[in-house]
Amino acid sequence: MAFQHITYLARSPEGEIHTKYSQRTISDVEVVIRVTRSELCGTYTHDLKSGCGLGREGVGIVEKFGVEVTAVKTGWRVGWGYSSQANGHKSCSHCREYLDGYRHYCPESVGQRYGELDQGAFGDFVVKHQDFIFSIPDLIESKYAGLLNCAGTSLLLQISSIN
Repeated sequence: MAFQHITYLARSPEGEIHTKYSQRTISDVEVVIRVTRSELCGTYTHDLKSGCGLGREGVGIVEKFGVEVTAVKTGWRVGWGYSSQANGHKSCSHCREYLDGYRHYCPESVGQRYGELDQGAFGDFVVKHQDFIFSIPDLIESKYAGLLNCAGTSLLLQISSIN
């Protein structure tokens, strides 16, 4: 079984920002990403005192992955957003929303402060389920890609639902 050591910033309930450390087990369907960029979202203010890792709209490079990962390759630049499947919290993988590609609307998907307290994009690495990351096209610079992980996802979902 593989592990990843993670260093990240978190905020205490008292409002102090401090460095935290964790070690994550890498499951067969998870990807280890070296963080290269992180952005902020307006809803992030709800998470500030939850104790979760800071930063959630991230961009990074795939370093390694579990044996069943088929979505990415080592060296790919990828992004991720708020929703996840981690630390024993699982999306259902079978509801209409999940199967239609709207995984973050799955009733069982968890947001960062509810499922990923031990990592954040204001850190060196994150470990993500392959279904909650996506490849970023070369035409999009990382400084814009991070922003699109939040606002862009919301807009893209609305545009793609128009028939």
